Formats: sequence, C-alpha cells, structure tokens
Amino acid sequence: AFDDDDAYNERALAALADYVVVQGYDLHNLNDRRAGPVAAVRGWGRLNWGAIADRYAALGVPPGKVVMAAPLYGYRWPTVSGEPGSETRGSGVAIPLTAPADVLPDLPRARSEAAAHGLRRDPESGAPYYVYQDAQGAWFQGWFDDETSLREKFGFVRERGLGGVALFPLIYGDAGVWAVLREVRPER
Repeated sequence: AFDDDDAYNERALAALADYVVVQGYDLHNLNDRRAGPVAAVRGWGRLNWGAIADRYAALGVPPGKVVMAAPLYGYRWPTVSGEPGSETRGSGVAIPLTAPADVLPDLPRARSEAAAHGLRRDPESGAPYYVYQDAQGAWFQGWFDDETSLREKFGFVRERGLGGVALFPLIYGDAGVWAVLREVRPER
C-alpha cells in the first residue's frame, strides 16, 4: 500500500493497467509489534485506507483505477494487555472470518472467537476485535473485518470515487458478507 522503498512506479502501472489493486490489508500484520486493525479505513496514524488513497492521489493515479483489497480474515496476537494497540508478545495466528470446516481446520474462526469472548468495536477505526485472557492470565487480541467494517469500506470507496473493492480470500466469506455486497453494489 505504501511502497516505502519505492519499488514500483504506480503512476506508470496505472497508465498501463485497467486497475491497480492495492493491498489495503496487513496494516497490522502477523509479526507486528502491536495488535491493531488489519485494514482500518480511518485512524491509527497512516495505517488506514484514507492515507493509502491520499498517497495514490498524490502520485497521480486516477481514483477510478484504484481497487482496494480488503481481507476476510484477521489476526489474533498474544498481547501484553487487553488495551487496543497493546504490544504483542510474539507472532499472531491468522483468523478467517469464517470458512468451511475442511478449510484450514486448525485455525480459529474470527466470528466464533468474537462470539465467545465478546465483540468490541474500536472507536478510532470502527474495526471489530475481541480480547480475552487464557487460564494462565495471558492476554490475547483478535482483530478482523466483519459486515459492519466491510460496509464502511465500500462506502469509503464510493465517497472517494475509487474503482472498487477486491475481497481476499473469498472462501473466508459467508452469507452475511455476500448480503452486504448485494446491498452496496452499484446500480447497473
């Protein structure tokens, strides 16, 4: 999303391609030092879609060519505390929003974990997350996207006049996600 090492010429790529699909996720990643939203629309300094869209606009990439990729997964990290943005105590684990039982059966599901531990919503980003302590008192935080946060992402894309949203990976979605897509898709 940010290309801090300037490895790509985004303006040239946009001139050649119909769309530029921007990785709008992993803004907090599996090995991050802090837990937080995987794909925030707002807040968290520059770790949000607003900063990404502003960067592409400053590079001269036409907004209609920018497609933001959004995750249907998140991460659960071992953390120092239950406070949002807490330091992590190690690598996280991927948590699909939901997925068929035979797809990555050893991974926890974000929707199930949030139901078990209590769904919270970050006031800064609007991202859903959950927090809990295990039997030994160790803290964990799981951050992901759900229908509410995806609806906000789709609204952001429309407000900014961007080219669309790409969801990844589709197998982690479910009827609730598809209902939001039907609700927000543009009229034809």
